[in-house]
Amino acid sequence: MTTTAHTTSSSSLRTASKVLSEPGVSAQVVRTLNMRALILHRKNKAEYRRRRQVSAAPLKRLADLDTLLGLPVAMPLPLLSLGDSERKRVHKLPSGSVSFEQGCVVRRAVKPVEVKLAIVAAAQPRRGLEQASRFAPFCSRAVLLHQPAPRMDDFLNEASFYGIGVLLHREDGVEELLEADPYRPARHTAGAWGFVEDLYQELS
Repeated sequence: MTTTAHTTSSSSLRTASKVLSEPGVSAQVVRTLNMRALILHRKNKAEYRRRRQVSAAPLKRLADLDTLLGLPVAMPLPLLSLGDSERKRVHKLPSGSVSFEQGCVVRRAVKPVEVKLAIVAAAQPRRGLEQASRFAPFCSRAVLLHQPAPRMDDFLNEASFYGIGVLLHREDGVEELLEADPYRPARHTAGAWGFVEDLYQELS
């Protein structure tokens, strides 16, 4: 992966957030996937509070997240119902992610952040599409252009094909030319959760 060739001011990206933000959704510019992006997100306040109260260790390993995904949330699961290797993985999970009660394991950790949209700014429209596409496994995405693409209709058609929203930065603000497709994951994966955990460290 390469870094963004054009650095956009945070103010321009925050302006874009006003177009698409919803009640309860915050916006913050972060560096993720080797680029700067405006992340529109909603914090899970209960999970933030729980993690602080138990001084939960960071969830960094995909193997740990995969193990957690195999456990029901907030429901006791008898340890004897797990295989030997599963029990070993459960006992090695970072502190605060599970609790052990009367011979059972209870999953406590859930995603601390719901990512609504990632917006990347691009001086080169097609490069913007390529960068926005990297967020496809994780959330809805959009590209913010500083000037119209040379063949704007073709560009919008291509963006629409990939479900990427298009914003255009004008002198009087940001115009939404194409709405981003909703994010509908086919299944929950450790990789998608890992992306959220990385953001959580940036946003905390």
